[in-house]
Amino acid sequence: MHSPGPSPSPPAPARARSVRAALAYLEAIKLAFRADPGVYDRFLEVMQAFQADETATTAQDVIERTVLLFRGHSALIQALDTFLPDGFGLELLPDEQGETRAIRVTTRAGQYMLSPGGELLPKL
Repeated sequence: MHSPGPSPSPPAPARARSVRAALAYLEAIKLAFRADPGVYDRFLEVMQAFQADETATTAQDVIERTVLLFRGHSALIQALDTFLPDGFGLELLPDEQGETRAIRVTTRAGQYMLSPGGELLPKL
């Protein structure tokens, strides 16, 4: 019986769009935290640990650490959703004034809520 090989790489234009999107996201982070470049550096550390496939750094860790690092920057938090692996997601839930009141995190194990500051919330 033939076992399927590795999944094919995305076509070159899709990879190029993905790289451009990632570079634009990194630039947006740099600009947002130009007064505190340590935030950008810590984000890179989180992503490098995840990319290195360190077992201690899961997609859920990336989400939680990024929400904490980027508190007050809803657009950057929402944009992270684009780069999460299949089965993971972020949804910012606004209050009546349009401010983020909670962040719904979807993982392969289910969903939970975080405050905009990264604290675990009871289900809404």
